[in-house]
Amino acid sequence: YSTETATCAVRNVLLDSKKRDDYGYEFNGGGFGKHIHALADARDAQGRNALGIASKGSHEVIHEFLLFCGRYKLHIGPPEHRTATSVVLRAEDLGEKADYGAIFDDADKDGDEKLDRKELKTIANSIGLDPDMFLKGSEKSDESISKGEFVSICKRLLGDGPREVVIKLMKNKDQWERECNARKKYELESKYVVSALPKIPPEYAIAKAVRDGEGGLNSIKEKYLDNIAPGIYAIVMNAAHRNLLQMLNQEQPKLDTMKAMLRQVFEAVQHMHEKNLMHGDIKMVNIVRFRIDNKLRLIDLDASARIVP
Repeated sequence: YSTETATCAVRNVLLDSKKRDDYGYEFNGGGFGKHIHALADARDAQGRNALGIASKGSHEVIHEFLLFCGRYKLHIGPPEHRTATSVVLRAEDLGEKADYGAIFDDADKDGDEKLDRKELKTIANSIGLDPDMFLKGSEKSDESISKGEFVSICKRLLGDGPREVVIKLMKNKDQWERECNARKKYELESKYVVSALPKIPPEYAIAKAVRDGEGGLNSIKEKYLDNIAPGIYAIVMNAAHRNLLQMLNQEQPKLDTMKAMLRQVFEAVQHMHEKNLMHGDIKMVNIVRFRIDNKLRLIDLDASARIVP
C-alpha cells in the first residue's frame, strides 16, 4: 500500500460510524476514534506501540484523534474541578516546545545580553513565573540575569518537555470574558494569581474540538460529566499541584504552617485589591499551590469585579 492509502485507511477506521465530509456527504467509518488512547498504545510482538512506529501521515491522523486541538493530551479521568458552568481538565501541552533562548532575546531590548527586573517583568507572566524566581536563582547578581542563567532556570522550573497544564472550559461567555479581562486589564502578577498562558489555539478551533469531543473528551464526558457537554470558551493555565482543600485533608498542616499559608492568601488578596479588583469567590478550591516555589496563588476570576474607590 502507498503511504496515502495507509493514511486514508487509518482515518476511516477512526472516524465516527456516521460522519459527513466537508461537502455534506455522509459516509461510514470504523468508529474506533473513541478508543484512540488504547489503539495508540497497542503494541506489536517487539513491544513497539502503534503511535511510535506509524508512518508520518498515519501519525498525524492518530494525533488528530489522540490530542485535543491537535496539541493537548488530556488526562482521561475525573476533572480537576467542576461547577455548573465550567469544568477544569488536566492535560499535557505537546505543542511547539518553548524556546527560552528566543524568549530571552525578545525581552532583551537594549541588547546587553542581560535581563533586569523590569525586562523580566514583561515576560514573566507569559511563561507563568515571577521575576524573583530568576533573580534569586542568579549566583552573580541580584539585579540582572544572563541568558544562560535564564534558560537554565526556566528548564529547571518548567521542564524541558511537555508542559503540564489545566484547561478550563466555560459555558458562559460573559464569565469567560470577565476572567480573561481581569488578568489583562489589571496586570495581576503571577506570584499572586495564576496566569493564563498565551498562544493557545483560536476560539473557533477550541469550539470545534469541544463539539467533536477530540482527544478523549467524549470519553471524559460519558464517564465523568454525565454526558453533559462542557463549554466552548477556554482558559489554559499551568497546572498546580494541589488546592488548599486537598492540602488540609491530605497533609494536615500544623498551626505554624497554616499561619504561613494564610499570610500568602492575604497577600494575594491584598495584591488584587491594590489593583482595584475584587476576587468575588474566595474559597479553598480557588487557592492552589505550585511545586516550583511551594507558594499559594489565586485562581478562578470569573466572579471578579472592579472596586470603585
